Amino acid sequence: MGSNRKYVLRVLLGVFLALIALYTLFQTRDLLFGAHLAVTTIYDGQIASDSLLAIEGRMRHARQVNINGNEVKTDPDGYFTESILLSPGYNLVTVSAYDRFGKIVEKTYRVIYTPLDTLEATKTPEEIQDIDLF
Repeated sequence: MGSNRKYVLRVLLGVFLALIALYTLFQTRDLLFGAHLAVTTIYDGQIASDSLLAIEGRMRHARQVNINGNEVKTDPDGYFTESILLSPGYNLVTVSAYDRFGKIVEKTYRVIYTPLDTLEATKTPEEIQDIDLF
């Protein structure tokens, strides 16, 4: 009888310790896995013909999102939308997410802004007709 009692106590202690370990893992998931950042509307090497570039995406397990160093507002689900003004030529767009432990996830995109009027000024009328914009 005493042997069964010790066995049951050991099983209960094991289950209790397993529950504590799972709870600890759940509570430290942000520290272990860090912030996640997904940008959906731009890609590296993009060529833009409009000076206003819309950037949309979602962050998870993050406290703050910045685009080129400026903080961006997010909705309660972590989605964000922001527009930035591009300079003619080569532009770097850096999107950063910070988690509550100070870890940073950063994505940098190279975007080339070529205004349509600049494109048209460097082409002959025959070449402009051959350009497929859409």
